[in-house]
Amino acid sequence: MAESTSTNQAQDVIRCMHCNLSEAEYRCVPCGDRMCQNCKRLHSQDAYFASHEVVSIRESSSLDQKCQDHPLFRIESGCDDCKVPICAECKIKTHRNHKYISKDDLFDDTRKFLLKNVKKMKEKENKVESFLANTKQNKSKIYEDVRKAMKKQVDLCKRNADALLRESMEKLDDMEKTDVSKVAEYQNMLKEKLNELKVNIETSEVALERSTPVDLILFCKYGLQVSDTKIKDTFSFTYPSFKEGDVSLTEKIFGTLTSSKVEWRPFNKARKSSTITVMQRPKTAPTKQRKKENIEESCFLRQSLDVATTPRVQQGFKELPRCIAEFDSPYSMLFHISYCGQDQVYVSGSGKNITLLDIKGKKLRTINTAREVLGFTVAYNQIIIYSDGNAGVVEVAMDKSRKTIFTYHGADPWDICCSKSGNYLVCLIPYSSIDTTEDKCGLVVEFDKTGTIKREINCDRQNNPIYREPKFVCENTNKDVCVSDCFIRKVVVVNAFGIVRFRYGGH
Repeated sequence: MAESTSTNQAQDVIRCMHCNLSEAEYRCVPCGDRMCQNCKRLHSQDAYFASHEVVSIRESSSLDQKCQDHPLFRIESGCDDCKVPICAECKIKTHRNHKYISKDDLFDDTRKFLLKNVKKMKEKENKVESFLANTKQNKSKIYEDVRKAMKKQVDLCKRNADALLRESMEKLDDMEKTDVSKVAEYQNMLKEKLNELKVNIETSEVALERSTPVDLILFCKYGLQVSDTKIKDTFSFTYPSFKEGDVSLTEKIFGTLTSSKVEWRPFNKARKSSTITVMQRPKTAPTKQRKKENIEESCFLRQSLDVATTPRVQQGFKELPRCIAEFDSPYSMLFHISYCGQDQVYVSGSGKNITLLDIKGKKLRTINTAREVLGFTVAYNQIIIYSDGNAGVVEVAMDKSRKTIFTYHGADPWDICCSKSGNYLVCLIPYSSIDTTEDKCGLVVEFDKTGTIKREINCDRQNNPIYREPKFVCENTNKDVCVSDCFIRKVVVVNAFGIVRFRYGGH
């Protein structure tokens, strides 16, 4: 269960925070309140707020957002040492004695840095493509030239060199097979590296076009992945050659065959290096305490990057999972379970209800539904959001009142989860998707608390469908959307911009 960490709600119209009726046109800078024309006049007439600056929403900075570390405070400036947006609380606690710059200057520096890295990645992309093209040329011709040289020389040796010819030909054939296999393996590594570069470039370009300034800064700080690829230092290939021999002896008349040599090593194995580039200037520490803080932050950052870039098989688990409690399910078949804190869980299964249990298995609450629940999630304040088949997505409040908050014509909603933005992600499967003769594919939709669709994830940038039957969905801490597709029997992971990262179908 992915629980929402924010109550922010993206709406079609920004409402006035005082009357909640008219569209907000102004914003009080000290208070942060959004107001309509009438409420702005009343706000300015109050003697207590007479000195407050009220500006148009359109004139306010695009970086005027809440701090991610301290949601109660607004972003006021940027830390020039750490290259992150900060609030007043950040200045006191974590960025004391750092150098501060304006939000706009931080955004400009981050944008320039990202553009520079995109340019570098494109240069590496061109080098990899050029090297791949060069390794495919003239390999067969070189081996054929060696064969012709040996055949021409063996004509002079006549019958007494036939046995030696056959032996040498077999040796060369085996040599070619081995070389082709090694080169092909290296080419596969290059293709994977090329795909990685393309995804990084595509993700960075989409981030430059679509993301908010704060998301762009944080993406550049923590999510940007730049591979270190040095082609010339990792590959060498010595082709086979043929040297004519002396006619005094049979072996010397025929000549000797020099073995070919193919050498390459995997990328980033010879040295410890992170595949993530972090935009950060050298810090100056006037005091011993400041140096200690920088060392601790640097160690924590390296550990975080190592965990983020290390394969799951290599990471392992810090500790083995242990059983805290075990109790019987009220259903013959258990489908969904969601931990909601205070040693309580919501469960659903083969029945038309959702049940709240304590850690001992005692029933605390039952929510009746019209149909068998296809998916549910526990939102803020213990509000239950569940899918009721083609009837839509239903919200059940603590006072047991319920309302349908989302419907989608032509598709059944399945599993639901809360996103980091406070919205909801839901899997949608068209009615006729079971009939495989029709080319109808599923999709994942994000909608807000008013039922307004904010984005749809259904096709990649080549307009190819991403999902067929998406049935379960969750969002991880990197804002990657992870979906299990029952038709292709794989887990499909896309990033925050809807670009496919990978598909996993097991070993």
